[in-house]
Amino acid sequence: MAITPRRSTSSAEPNFRSSEAGFSVVEVILVMAALAALGVMFGETMIVSLGADRYVSAFNAAATKGQRSSNEIEEDLTAARRVYSNDAEGRAYAAATDAFGSTRPSTVPKPIKSSLLPLTDPLGTFAPDTSTHQVTGNAALFVREQGSALIETEEGPSPRTLRFDLFRFVAYYLTKKPGPTVGGNPDRLDLIRWQSVPFASRVQAIAITDPTERAEALAALRADFGVEHLWEPGELVEAAFFEVDSDGLVSTTPTEEFVIRSDQMAGIHEFFLDKRSSVAWNGGETQVPVPKYGFRNDSTDGFPHGFELKIIGQAGSRQMLVRLALLGWTPPGHTAYADSTVIVPIREF
Repeated sequence: MAITPRRSTSSAEPNFRSSEAGFSVVEVILVMAALAALGVMFGETMIVSLGADRYVSAFNAAATKGQRSSNEIEEDLTAARRVYSNDAEGRAYAAATDAFGSTRPSTVPKPIKSSLLPLTDPLGTFAPDTSTHQVTGNAALFVREQGSALIETEEGPSPRTLRFDLFRFVAYYLTKKPGPTVGGNPDRLDLIRWQSVPFASRVQAIAITDPTERAEALAALRADFGVEHLWEPGELVEAAFFEVDSDGLVSTTPTEEFVIRSDQMAGIHEFFLDKRSSVAWNGGETQVPVPKYGFRNDSTDGFPHGFELKIIGQAGSRQMLVRLALLGWTPPGHTAYADSTVIVPIREF
């Protein structure tokens, strides 16, 4: 008997799962949401990282600038031979300069209205001022030795070389400059170093007893070193400066209403031209107190801000403290700061 094979009548296809099947809409949405969350987290991390990097850079820059500036002031004061205080003599000398006086040229930055020399405290310490004992200043004026001039003479008793000490008046003070905003203030505070034209000592000049030799030497001093006036150390400003003419003859009377002119050839040193730094304002956004030594006064332009000076000790053994607090430009919400202090012994005539 023949057996006939049965044919299947089912029309169903084999149930294989294709390896090429796509993601469902729900899976795609979940993946996109996860990627978006990771993107947000990565972006925030990058913003924080960049902000921290800029803050560290600004902090290091402020610290470097502050210490370098303090070192420059210390070097200047080390060569000082006369440091003026907030007394009648000091205020008169300050008013005679074209930095603090009324004859200021346009090339000299204007000091803030609250500029004040420190008052010498003979028996004091470097302690903060009080409302009843205020001696701190925020500006300095002194005379520093600026090298020597060697003059060869032939018209005296015998040919010889004479040496003259040269001096310059130097001032440090604060000036206001437009932003960008640093520390929440519309203006910046820049530190200015001003210096005068050179002077020679009248004491050294009159020590040359031969009038012909003296005239020859002073004529050369004027022509070669730009010394147009002799300075009498220890005298009040109205009796301290004597004119030297082109022939080397010295005036017998001091120059009236004398103006201590700035040296236009040397220029003015503006410490923070890059606009990314500012001397700290009173109560500035720093982690160090401003002020630290002076008694705070917010009238006019404010006093003393982050440039503070104190002088203590008796004549011949005085010391000056210089404190400089800086702010640095950083991303919004952060302020880099630096605080440096030096104490310099004053070696005067």
